Amino acid sequence: KKNKQILITVKALFGLPVAKVYLTTERASFYEIRGSHYDGDFKFLSDFLCTNVTYENIENMLLGKAFYDLNTNDYTKTKNNELELKLNEFLMRIVLGSKNQISSTEVIQDKSADKLLIQYPSYQSSENLYLPKEIKIHAMQKDDVQISIDYKKVTVNPQIDFKYKIPTNSKAIKI
Repeated sequence: KKNKQILITVKALFGLPVAKVYLTTERASFYEIRGSHYDGDFKFLSDFLCTNVTYENIENMLLGKAFYDLNTNDYTKTKNNELELKLNEFLMRIVLGSKNQISSTEVIQDKSADKLLIQYPSYQSSENLYLPKEIKIHAMQKDDVQISIDYKKVTVNPQIDFKYKIPTNSKAIKI
């Protein structure tokens, strides 16, 4: 539900669910089928992705939009297809593709080797919307993390059941 909640089911080979992620504007939560979970604020995701993260940032990323709003921030055009934004200790660089869709977003933190790179190798059209078909996320910090998202099917405004319950035998992750 746009601007309200996101539910992601992570599936392994053969379609077996291995984890669920549930995000609202106030809360970030996930659990792995095998036993650990997190339920709290966005600090966990901020630490994981090496940059300050809000619900709006995650929603924008999943929809192929700029991590930080293009309309409310002062971006500088550095090249024909490249924009930069300096926000506090972060430098964000956006590269636009041939149809002005976002091809990649890079977030670099001052005084640190930490960097977040989000790439959108391909897009697809669904019900008059142009959305990413795949997303590649690379968080470069002391632990290198790579996530690949491939949308198999996109539907707009379907009836969705947002059932989400952390299993009782799950062990909480402490931050």
